[in-house]
Amino acid sequence: MVGELLMLRASRAGIVWLALAGPVARAQQPATEAPPPIADDHPEDPLSTGALGVIRIDGKGRGFAGGVGLAISGARLEAEILVLKSEATGGYLGARYRLRAGTLRPYGALGMPGFVYDQPETSSMSTTKKLAVGVRAAIGIELALNAHVSVHCDLGWEHFFNVSDTRYDANLFVPTLGVIGRL
Repeated sequence: MVGELLMLRASRAGIVWLALAGPVARAQQPATEAPPPIADDHPEDPLSTGALGVIRIDGKGRGFAGGVGLAISGARLEAEILVLKSEATGGYLGARYRLRAGTLRPYGALGMPGFVYDQPETSSMSTTKKLAVGVRAAIGIELALNAHVSVHCDLGWEHFFNVSDTRYDANLFVPTLGVIGRL
């Protein structure tokens, strides 16, 4: 028997309390080493060039644009060139600077989006092709799933020039989601 009878007591409510005394049983914990600190998989390895796919979301919920292109990488600096397609065809030329290397890579980005659109002529029933060019600034994070695939998302602001007489907004909030496949 683990313990021996220590006390038997009756209370006013007629409940009998019973307490046992004996050795205290303690859970045995196996001896373990401290877990290793989280380390970067490839702390300063330069990233290779790869294919890039993105979805650019209109911050007002009016739609999105899909894009495909190239990510040309250095150690922490990466150039991007994309073809974009929504109701208008466009492109993007930009750069991202990663604040740190490793699995989780915060970054800042600057770029130049542009798109071709049809501008209705006020004097006739025809349209004229126009080019809207803008600037983009964004902050985001990239997550390396392995040495060849990473996903990223960012929050960006864009300003387009010469769209004041069109149905397009000059200033836009444009978050993006993307995947990069590297060699």
